[in-house]
Amino acid sequence: THPNSIPMHLIFRDAKERVGVTVLLSGEGADEVFGGYEWYATAHRRDSLRKVPAVSLMAAAAPALGKLATLKKVMRADYLVGANAVSDSNTVNSLIKDPSDYLSRRAGLWPNASKNTDGLFVYDQRTYLAPLLQRQDRMSMAAGLEAREPFLDHHLTEWANALSAEVKLKGGKRKALLKELALKWLPDEIIHRRKVGFEMPLGAWLRKGGPLAHRVQALRDKDSFSAGLFERATIEQLITAHDLGSANHANILWSLIALDSWANTFLRAHVKSERLPGAATGRAILA
Repeated sequence: THPNSIPMHLIFRDAKERVGVTVLLSGEGADEVFGGYEWYATAHRRDSLRKVPAVSLMAAAAPALGKLATLKKVMRADYLVGANAVSDSNTVNSLIKDPSDYLSRRAGLWPNASKNTDGLFVYDQRTYLAPLLQRQDRMSMAAGLEAREPFLDHHLTEWANALSAEVKLKGGKRKALLKELALKWLPDEIIHRRKVGFEMPLGAWLRKGGPLAHRVQALRDKDSFSAGLFERATIEQLITAHDLGSANHANILWSLIALDSWANTFLRAHVKSERLPGAATGRAILA
């Protein structure tokens, strides 16, 4: 369900075919071990606010307007459990025909020893990181190349997990400890450069006139697997709002498209057989 799986595979394939690389080092895990995402900085600020008497009660009673809406969201008891979610819980529950309290189930993966940001690192490693590693492994091996993650050496991860969030996010800065350690080997322009995600213009691609618009429209078909599994009215609302530009639902629409593609490949009457990309040099061999 990760849209950047495709460009990631293309990079692996290019490294294998053009340069002849068979093993690459990857930075996966650094964010989840040392706190590289924005929600770590937010959680760190939240810890400080929760030390102020009555702030949680005031946030709960405040109207959901402007900056107060953000404060209200951040101070909720379940904020940390849902911090790494790609879709908000209201949208998810409106899609599911038989809504369930999935946040409570996710809370079962939270480390028992910590109730604040200290536990967020291990929680992300158990939830957010796992599919990223699965994606990377499949995309690299499909190109006949192996990706290895030095930041996830278990000795390093266990050492980092024993440190407090205050140490890893010193001054409220993301990856503060890792950057401090890196000063010995790397120049400032690398250490302090702006964080850039591996993103594509997915929102534009999925809107009317975009190269993937037809895949979005296919979710409206009567035989769409996703539309049969989830609430059609909600899917229609998501598509309409995205097409109008009043909201960006690219991530959840992509997930629905990916589910449809998976169902068409593996659940239909005939499953086609083809040689996997990377079986020879990384390029698909067409029949």
